Amino acid sequence: MGNTENGIADKVARMALTNQLFQVEVGKYSVSGPNLIKNSDFKNGTNEWGSTQNLGRLVKHSFYHNGQKDLMRLSNATKNENFLYSHRFNLERNTDYVLNFRGFNNSALASYDVYILGRRAGESDGFTIVKKVVSSKKLSTSRCEDVSVTFNSGEMDNAYIRFDNNGSSSGTADLYITEVDLYKGYKPRTWQPHPEDAVADANKKLEATQTKMTQLAGSWVVENINSAGDIISGINLGANGHNRFVGKLTHITGETLIDRAVIKSAMVDKLKTGNFEAGSVTTTILDAEAVTAEKLKVDDALIKKLTATDAFIDQLISKRIFSIKVESVISSSTFLEAYQGRIGGFTLGQFDQGGGRWISGVNQFSVGMGNGAGYGVRTAFWANWGNNWNYAGPKAWNVNTDGKMYCRNEVGFYDQVDFSNSSRANFYGNTTFSRSPVFSNGIELGSKDVLGDGWNPKGGRNAVVWWNQVGSGSVKYWMEQKSDRRLKENITDTAVKALDKINRLRMVAFDFIENKKHEEIGLIAQEAETIVPRIVSRDPENPDGYLHIDYTALVPYLIKAIQELNQKIEKMEKTIA
Repeated sequence: MGNTENGIADKVARMALTNQLFQVEVGKYSVSGPNLIKNSDFKNGTNEWGSTQNLGRLVKHSFYHNGQKDLMRLSNATKNENFLYSHRFNLERNTDYVLNFRGFNNSALASYDVYILGRRAGESDGFTIVKKVVSSKKLSTSRCEDVSVTFNSGEMDNAYIRFDNNGSSSGTADLYITEVDLYKGYKPRTWQPHPEDAVADANKKLEATQTKMTQLAGSWVVENINSAGDIISGINLGANGHNRFVGKLTHITGETLIDRAVIKSAMVDKLKTGNFEAGSVTTTILDAEAVTAEKLKVDDALIKKLTATDAFIDQLISKRIFSIKVESVISSSTFLEAYQGRIGGFTLGQFDQGGGRWISGVNQFSVGMGNGAGYGVRTAFWANWGNNWNYAGPKAWNVNTDGKMYCRNEVGFYDQVDFSNSSRANFYGNTTFSRSPVFSNGIELGSKDVLGDGWNPKGGRNAVVWWNQVGSGSVKYWMEQKSDRRLKENITDTAVKALDKINRLRMVAFDFIENKKHEEIGLIAQEAETIVPRIVSRDPENPDGYLHIDYTALVPYLIKAIQELNQKIEKMEKTIA
């Protein structure tokens, strides 16, 4: 406490001031429970935090306090997770907690997660209880975003926070985190520091003061100085008649008479003077019939008439302004009307034919949008128009005011394309499918063919067809399946000796020349055609092409042959009996 009267008084004053500053500083943060995370705004560097391979770095970014304060950036140039984790802190069991933080990421980030990794008292593993409070999310890429989540501690006695940067498939993914606030409660709040950090801030703001009085060679000095030795305020009465008052503010009450004064800066509520000369005058209200000045600066004024060769006006409110040329860094308007010019790299103009106006890029033919004025259908949007407004170029894309879209260039689709039940797609040129298309509800061909790849002696392509429930189908040769009695007449028992024909057919084994496939049993079309012509067919458009055998056409002959065999068997049974 000191051993002199002045020393004791100084110590008591310092203790009182310390307690007052602490109460003011810590008292600001009284909403919900205390923040459990130390160095939660990274003011003390990376203390109390760790990261994968020390990839967590303190950086400044324009999204956060205009680049004036540090925040944490966790980078990842791989497809694996990189971690940013806090120190371990104690929790109360089965208690609701809130986790708030601020952050953003660049466009390369695949996603990020946030975990509360806890354990019970006495456990030695890093964590035994996992709570995933944020799963596979992305933050804003254009601003610093506020995030708030709640969780229940369950059986956790202590835990730590882990932020996961889940990497990127291309480039480096950057995750930015700051102002981490974890506290007991259930409502979001404005960030506040850990109590120890708040006390440290209060101690930094504390400046102990002391008063010194000295007298040297006729001079008398009284000074208040802080712990660093800086003068806070003081009075110096010099022996040479030069006096000096030091301080932020000096208040003189009553009337004051100064014979002659040089004042660098003064604020005067009311000034009355016979003659006023000034190099510069700054005033809230200037009421004068006329003001003549080489330079006149007015912050807020009602001016009926102003003529100026060169004027800088911070804010101007006017009913109407006529100007030959206006140059502005930022223009803000409730209603902007312009008919020609450039805005932000875009060009405003009117078509040469006079039919409406448009807004386009620097190159008017490259990209643009019309306003729809004029008669008939007009072009609403266009890209790569060409070089003549009278017609679209061979690679143009455009949408007209009637809603129709025209694309004369290539179109690439990288995801699902849906056509509604009422839509219709017409293909007038050659359409190529690199992969086999799937038609869930079938395909209607009308009277045309489906052509498939394959070789035949006459060249060209082979026609194919498939069916599910049809009466007949054409495979470049005629096939008839209808058998309804109502379609037939002149019905008599057949006289065909089917068993003789079947016995004359030579059954052979063979290998196909092209694919070497072996067939154990089959017919030769040329031989079968001489015996049962109807089972052999050929392409009517290519008579010299390959012959085809329809084995199903043999079924009637087989049935008749079985009947003939059965008659012979019955005849033999009667003879034997």
